[in-house]
Amino acid sequence: MVTGVITERVPDPESFREPDDQKAAARALEYMGSKSRDSACGYPVDRVFIGSCTNSRLNDLRAAARVVAR
Repeated sequence: MVTGVITERVPDPESFREPDDQKAAARALEYMGSKSRDSACGYPVDRVFIGSCTNSRLNDLRAAARVVAR
C-alpha cells in the first residue's frame, strides 16, 4: 500500500527569486485562501494529475491508482 506524509509548508512568495514567480505565488495563495508557511497538510484535494516521464514505471502508476480508488 502506498502512503505518504506531507511535510512541506506552503511556500512564501518572497522565497522565489524571480519577481514574476513571486507574483504568481502570491496570486495562487490568494486564489486558494492560503497563507504562506502554513502546513500543506489538511487541504482538500479534488483533482490530481498523475504524470509520467520517460523513466516512470507502470507499477508506480498502478500504486497511485490504488490510492485514488480508495
